[in-house]
Amino acid sequence: MVDGPHWKDINLVLIPINIPHMHWYLVDLDLLTWKKPIEVEFIKAKHVPQQEKVEEGERGDCGVFVCMFMEMLASGVPVETSQSPIDTRFSYRNRMT
Repeated sequence: MVDGPHWKDINLVLIPINIPHMHWYLVDLDLLTWKKPIEVEFIKAKHVPQQEKVEEGERGDCGVFVCMFMEMLASGVPVETSQSPIDTRFSYRNRMT
């Protein structure tokens, strides 16, 4: 078992989710204000248009932004950027290495 804070002492849970070749998402759960359980229903859909595959490459790197926003949320820093998305991505990548 890993030592760490007990769940009753946790206020914020951050869950990164990757849909391969599609997109990165960040789920932000604030356990202090979360009053109602989330209900998720899975519906099997037929003949639904599929999203086009996106290669992140030069157009953006959602994974880098997810890491950056996770760090900002966990640190209590306001989530905002004053740079262009490309400049933000490169400066944060440099900090990560």
